[in-house]
Amino acid sequence: IYSAVLTMPGTPTLVYGEEIGMGDDLSMPGRNSVRTPMQWADEPNADFSSAPREKLYRPIINSGPFSYKKVNVPNQQRDENSLLSWMIRAIRIRKECPEFGRGELEILSGTPADALFCHICETGEEAVLALHNFASKELEAEFNIGKRPADHLIDLFRGTDLKPDKNGTCKLTLEGYGYRWFRLHRKNRTDTPAI
Repeated sequence: IYSAVLTMPGTPTLVYGEEIGMGDDLSMPGRNSVRTPMQWADEPNADFSSAPREKLYRPIINSGPFSYKKVNVPNQQRDENSLLSWMIRAIRIRKECPEFGRGELEILSGTPADALFCHICETGEEAVLALHNFASKELEAEFNIGKRPADHLIDLFRGTDLKPDKNGTCKLTLEGYGYRWFRLHRKNRTDTPAI
């Protein structure tokens, strides 16, 4: 879902704590369940406040899988496979691809149509493409970039290439809930955008 949010036009919005996978306190009424203090560290009160715990405006999540002892910023920073590490990398790549935020959006037809969401964002000569598998199982994805003058697509996360056939059709395997971001490399282009 975060990949889809970051590749759509406009400004992506996250609620604080989403970048580290903070949980909710479902014992709190209404929207207060998602308004718990930020879990900055595994220190008392999640390092959010030095006040006594009973004086906090909202309680800290202090037990279960989303406890501040388990889910906090330093733990995420130390883990290169954490959600925070992924967010930092994805946001950096998105900043290098302004087409995602400002480009003209076109949804491409692809198969299987019930699980694959494929769209392209273009600004002038530049174009980026995102694929999302909304199914839990792996799928063989097929989509067509049309008559765009691209001789290959550069995977922005993996650095590998995908080559369309002469009709502009591309095929690849996407894992369950998988995603891929590509830059369309234009024919006869001498410079390559930073990825």
